[in-house]
Amino acid sequence: MQSSGTTNDLYGVSFTDAFTGTAVGANGTILRTTTGGVVGVGEDDRGVIPGEFSLSQNYPNPFNPMTTITFSVGTDSYTSLRVYDHRGREVATLVNEVKQPGQHSVTWDARGMATGVYLCSLQSGNLVQTRKLLLLR
Repeated sequence: MQSSGTTNDLYGVSFTDAFTGTAVGANGTILRTTTGGVVGVGEDDRGVIPGEFSLSQNYPNPFNPMTTITFSVGTDSYTSLRVYDHRGREVATLVNEVKQPGQHSVTWDARGMATGVYLCSLQSGNLVQTRKLLLLR
């Protein structure tokens, strides 16, 4: 049991590694820990510039029909975030522009898409990272 520092209801939590976790809740609440939750969870600081490039797992996952994808870039660079189906066909371009250093989020509305596994690929400069997304109807 830990204090979250908010009175809003929390609905979900996702850990991207042993130390970094995100909780989401009512009224747009987003909380983040970078200590694995041992010390506590603090408000998400969108002004923090990460030291590295990263693509977080979408939330929720599985999803229907919308999901949020969070990513970070460490330097000003052309950034693309694209979604591909199981055959490798591009089905959505979510970001296609120069992004400032920091954390960014986009929402993918997959209405009209078939149930299944999709791949989300982030490319910034010469760095690429991919995650699996699961759409369940």
